[in-house]
Amino acid sequence: MKVHYQIISEETGHVLLRNRKIAQALESWLSENGFSFRDAFFVPRSFYLFRGTGL
Repeated sequence: MKVHYQIISEETGHVLLRNRKIAQALESWLSENGFSFRDAFFVPRSFYLFRGTGL
């Protein structure tokens, strides 16, 4: 399952990333330069689709 990382700040807007290292690099750049941001991670719903048998 792929995890998506979302970073929200005034400077960048809404950024949705699939690579954890890039998300961490953006977070560290924002914090080093004194910008405030919010971050979250989630698994997209499409991964929760299961194929059932006998239904």
